[in-house]
Amino acid sequence: MKRGINMNAYPISIEEQVALMVKNGFHATFSMADSPTLDEEIRACRAAGIVHENLHAPFRNINSIWLEGREGDEMLASLIKAVDDASAYGIPTLVIHLSSGKTPPRVSNSGFSRFDTLFSHAKEKGVTLAIENQRFLGILALFMDYYPEAKFCFDTGHNACFTKSEIPFLELFGNRMVALHTHDNNTDADEHRLPLDADIDFTPLMAEIADTPYSGALMLEVISTHSPYYADTTADEYYARAAAAAQRLADLVAYHRTDY
Repeated sequence: MKRGINMNAYPISIEEQVALMVKNGFHATFSMADSPTLDEEIRACRAAGIVHENLHAPFRNINSIWLEGREGDEMLASLIKAVDDASAYGIPTLVIHLSSGKTPPRVSNSGFSRFDTLFSHAKEKGVTLAIENQRFLGILALFMDYYPEAKFCFDTGHNACFTKSEIPFLELFGNRMVALHTHDNNTDADEHRLPLDADIDFTPLMAEIADTPYSGALMLEVISTHSPYYADTTADEYYARAAAAAQRLADLVAYHRTDY
């Protein structure tokens, strides 16, 4: 199982990030589709042999997608652009959110009409849309039923801090899983710490992932600046710890897949 880490995990230049990714054996990554340095990120990774497994669609103001009016239309336009960028760069998958926060708007005909447009456009462009688990099972389940072509992105941190690991996302949607976001937290905040640095028990999660057809990288989605935990950690130390954590989890998946 390859190891991956997101771009901009640590606040250093793209060239320094890529060099540390190569040094520590990372072979895959993903970028935010609305990153102002997206082209530079992709070109630098490709030159180093690092594959972009997916892009992450913009999610700020995602709740507007369900509302009437200009903001919702603008949100759709940003998602369509993300699909276009994924297609242009030959990146097969775009990860999207369906809502944000504890009190999102209700799903609506306006929202589904926009997502109809998005899915149709993604099909034309040859891009798979993967839905990420957030707080509400109902929205995700309805969406996955309504769009059988939709795939699943499992986020370990969201599973812990948003739903207290009480919703069996992998049991429900693991057979459609094509993307993975792995990070740790203290189960109260979405801190995006390195795995094994906080409170999540990854052993059962990796066993569940081993039971899915997921064939992508053990992908970290970590952000050093989201927590004071790494204030005294250098970039070299951070990427080395990230690689060790990713390898530990990849080994757990491999262990369960070989049926020892």
